[in-house]
Amino acid sequence: MFRGKKLIKVSEDPVVWDFKGDDVPLPPAFPMGRVPEGGWANGGLNAPTPEVQQLLGAFNTHFSAMLRALETAWQTGDSDALLPAISHMRGMRTEARKLVQLKLPDGSGKTYGPEFLYVEE
Repeated sequence: MFRGKKLIKVSEDPVVWDFKGDDVPLPPAFPMGRVPEGGWANGGLNAPTPEVQQLLGAFNTHFSAMLRALETAWQTGDSDALLPAISHMRGMRTEARKLVQLKLPDGSGKTYGPEFLYVEE
């Protein structure tokens, strides 16, 4: 992705690989703003509305629960403990997709994004 080209073999003897293959286009992305230290609540003009705060809270809840589930899986060696973590990852994706479509109020054209803040149970 960094080079924007597919890695291909360009010589057999000696074997040489180079980034000379087809283009590797980057997918479209939202222009997410930089999350202020401590989260969007510390963002001055970009402090979240109650709607945005609800999405941030939902994301952070899923994120934290995912970390706890992963820790349980690592500590116990129980692979079934990964299932809740995967479920929370899906929840994070849902909330993150909503957040990155909400423009910051500062007029920069950038969007909100996940904070990745840990919250206790």
